[in-house]
Amino acid sequence: MLIYGTAGGAWVRIRTSNQVECVGCSAFPWAWGTSNDNHVGLAYGGGVEWMITPHVTIKAEYLAANLGTASHTFVGQSYSGTKIVNAGPPITYDYRTDGYSHDLTFQAARGALNFKF
Repeated sequence: MLIYGTAGGAWVRIRTSNQVECVGCSAFPWAWGTSNDNHVGLAYGGGVEWMITPHVTIKAEYLAANLGTASHTFVGQSYSGTKIVNAGPPITYDYRTDGYSHDLTFQAARGALNFKF
């Protein structure tokens, strides 16, 4: 039987986008934007592997990554309102939303049956 642990650094780049729909507005989407952020944290886990025969093992492991919490703010464009008839393309304005917060902790449990040749 082999019992093991692992730990190290973790990095992720989160790219998100949003669209705002507006009932009765003259354009779709009424607003749109993106958010690009990098997050650094810790990855860790452990497991156990058992030899059933000299050529077959079975294992189970748990892995996790903790990248803290994030608050993403979308930056993009929005239409000023209803398009004026025969006035050309609609006017857009820059906007910055309050965004949203979320937890960046990921977990995985997995098992395997290994055949060694």
